[in-house]
Amino acid sequence: MNIPYNPITEAHDDFERWLAEYNFTAAAVRAITENTADQIPMPAGFDKVKLQPSPINGLGMFATCAADTNEVLAPGRVGVMRTPAGRYTNHSPTPNAYFFQASGGDLVLVAKRRVTAGEELTIDYRQAASVNGNNHPLNRAEMLKTVKRRFQYLGLPEQTDKEHEAFLDAGLAIFGYLPSIPDFLDLWMINEAIKQEATQ
Repeated sequence: MNIPYNPITEAHDDFERWLAEYNFTAAAVRAITENTADQIPMPAGFDKVKLQPSPINGLGMFATCAADTNEVLAPGRVGVMRTPAGRYTNHSPTPNAYFFQASGGDLVLVAKRRVTAGEELTIDYRQAASVNGNNHPLNRAEMLKTVKRRFQYLGLPEQTDKEHEAFLDAGLAIFGYLPSIPDFLDLWMINEAIKQEATQ
């Protein structure tokens, strides 16, 4: 990477990018997340997570034990009601968890990779929006700014505007949203492999 990685700064910066891409304001998002009318306590039996102060923002969800990739950690939404996991899981462009829509429409928080005890659990709000029925119009120009920023940040070869557009379209076609940094890198490596095969 060209820029020293600071997970807290990067989480804050990428949160701002997410707001711009989805045409949200911080005040509007705060009002939605802090609304107590759709919040419930954590259902009994889910003790793999706990709520505690977060270096990213306010309170966050933390793992109380190690968890394997794709292990269910906690319910995030039961019916139309959010649990603490649905309310307090903070954003990161390098998330270690994701929301999965279970049968019946409930959302569950799942480990994206192996998680250690005491680690803060984070999600990519873009992915969360995709499984939460988001139909908000996306700002393509702002998404392209994020794509260009990530290419620079990750030290990837310089791309033309047309290549950035094609990369964004590929990400949207595969994921349905602009993927998080680990998936972004995977997508770039797949694209590069396809290009190399085409030239052979």
